[in-house]
Amino acid sequence: MAARGCHLDPPLAALMWLLFGLGAICGTLAGGRVADLWGAAWSLKLWLALQVTAVALALNASVTSLVVSAMLGGFAGLGITAVVLARARELAGPAAGILWVRATALYALAQAATGFALVPLFAYTNPYTLVFATCIALSMAALLVSAPDRWSPAAIDLMPVFGR
Repeated sequence: MAARGCHLDPPLAALMWLLFGLGAICGTLAGGRVADLWGAAWSLKLWLALQVTAVALALNASVTSLVVSAMLGGFAGLGITAVVLARARELAGPAAGILWVRATALYALAQAATGFALVPLFAYTNPYTLVFATCIALSMAALLVSAPDRWSPAAIDLMPVFGR
């Protein structure tokens, strides 16, 4: 996106991936720590809000905005894994191990499916506004789903699907 959509020089576009990776490392380490300190339910909301912000920043093609978006995108987009696993531990208690396995597998499947679904959209839109709008909408939907502080009985009933 940085090279093709924003016409950045390839070395500068490659730097965006480096910044994304550094953000991912920091976001994963911080995610686990923040979830332990302040609770995973609250941390999940924060990481999803940061993810929405990161994608929204990518809509602005300035180098500064893309640098912040890349770092924040890695921080929130991949760092959320630690937060979700901490939330699974909060919900499942001692049975969290099997839930972590299933959540990780579902995460990988969702990443692959989303990638395949967005490829046609990515191929036919420029400057990829529709791709980023779709990502913002999906992230906002996840934020809304995570918003309740208490799980409803219906949501708890789904726990056997993921392991209890």
